[in-house]
Amino acid sequence: LGRQHGIEVGMPVVTDEGLVGRISDVDESTSKVLLLNDPSSSASALLGASRLNGVVRGSTSGDLIMDFIPQGLTFNTGEPVLTSGLGGRFPKGIVIGEVEQIETQANAVFQKAVVHPSVDFGSLELVLVITNFDSVNITPLIP
Repeated sequence: LGRQHGIEVGMPVVTDEGLVGRISDVDESTSKVLLLNDPSSSASALLGASRLNGVVRGSTSGDLIMDFIPQGLTFNTGEPVLTSGLGGRFPKGIVIGEVEQIETQANAVFQKAVVHPSVDFGSLELVLVITNFDSVNITPLIP
């Protein structure tokens, strides 16, 4: 789908499994999606159990990295990672994945986590474009 269907650059793209990315380019009848695991992609995120904020970004290896998690606060592997809604680019509560590994350095200001995505980016077939979420209050979906 494209501009003639109401699709615009920046709209969130999801599946029933979670966040895929956002629309990066639109012409009259087609659109391109910037996947969340792309190195130039990012999303404000929230850890589901500990409620800590950070930013999930793609990497050159295709992994998802959650960065800018405050140092000294604890969280656990297996914890769900959701969109936080901060910045207004994505609705709050969309599943991104779960914490797979925690990386902490003694003198660092922030912690990092490797996030296992809920979406299999290699086998996407059907996606949903969220065209309006300004007035929608989405309840977090924790698998």
